[in-house]
Amino acid sequence: MTDLSYLELGRKMSRPAGGVRPTKASFLANNKINYSEFTDKDIVEGYCDDLLKLLGEEDLRVMISGIFRIQNQLSELLEEKNMDHSLSLDDFFRQLSPLLLEVLWETANQEVDQSQLLKKFQEAIRISLEEELYLWQDRH
Repeated sequence: MTDLSYLELGRKMSRPAGGVRPTKASFLANNKINYSEFTDKDIVEGYCDDLLKLLGEEDLRVMISGIFRIQNQLSELLEEKNMDHSLSLDDFFRQLSPLLLEVLWETANQEVDQSQLLKKFQEAIRISLEEELYLWQDRH
């Protein structure tokens, strides 16, 4: 069995070039960020803040887009700063996979409209985001 990494997930999202320096580290930023300007602590705090923002998001598309944006920013961060590879969404995706399978299993033999199914998917994503946030707050 191979160890799969999610670092390339969401790489196809378009990213605007250039940008202004943010006041704090944010992975949800739409622009290229020079992470060398931030301490590791600032980066972890920014990461946790962004996860909190996604937890409060009601629109599933915006939530998923934010997850991809964070993943892209984390990828660039690992390349730029040579940080610990544990700063990734791998744990998030490991938590999410069984939850999504459970939703599919529970609804496989039922007639469920699309909006109900999407709400269940969103709840699974929220649970995984909460776990990820807890892990990062506990580690740092």
